[in-house]
Amino acid sequence: MNRSWRIFACFCMSLILCLMLCGCGVLKKVASAEVVEGISTETLLAEADTTSGYALAKQSGILEEDWKEFTFKLNSVVITLPCTATNLEGVGLKMDTSFMAEDTIVNRGNRESVYFKNEFGDAILVTFMNPDRLPKALNECLVTGIAVTEYDLTGRHLTVTFPGGVELGSEKSTALIAYGSEYELYESDAVHMYTWHDSSSYYKSCEIDYDAESLKACSMFLNF
Repeated sequence: MNRSWRIFACFCMSLILCLMLCGCGVLKKVASAEVVEGISTETLLAEADTTSGYALAKQSGILEEDWKEFTFKLNSVVITLPCTATNLEGVGLKMDTSFMAEDTIVNRGNRESVYFKNEFGDAILVTFMNPDRLPKALNECLVTGIAVTEYDLTGRHLTVTFPGGVELGSEKSTALIAYGSEYELYESDAVHMYTWHDSSSYYKSCEIDYDAESLKACSMFLNF
């Protein structure tokens, strides 16, 4: 299997996992009380009620070593999750509305993923979550996750750096030193997937996937 197909296979497997997570925020009624499955994200950011009630992360501008600080860098700009679409637009990325409109309605506790691209065709996959009690438009929701693969950075004008300096193409040792040895590992002929979890939340995780032949990072996921 050549390198481009291994990268694509790596992306597809990880994307399936990401979409499975996004589909977990389903509303149902139990004994007349509303329950949101997999609600997490700090219990919908302390039961936010309005758009002004978002408990957004403080944007310190510092790329931390620990992934649990949820910082990442796009070129020279450091962003902390949870954030808003405005933070991404500030570095020249815009929502790709080819498959999902920016005013798509997202129900309370639900998550949706959509690509953001720059003018050169570089892209990252962005996960939005609605923490409010009422449905909201996608572009008004909270950004709680990002994902990037070598397959998406075709324009070569976007560099994505995770905590500890982990980037696409980096060695396994970079992440292992920064994130520690408490990880889940899945290995196939195409990819080695390392995932670190936060025991306080179903969603909080960091995943770095490595090409099985080169052993270099080929995709990265960070979820709050």
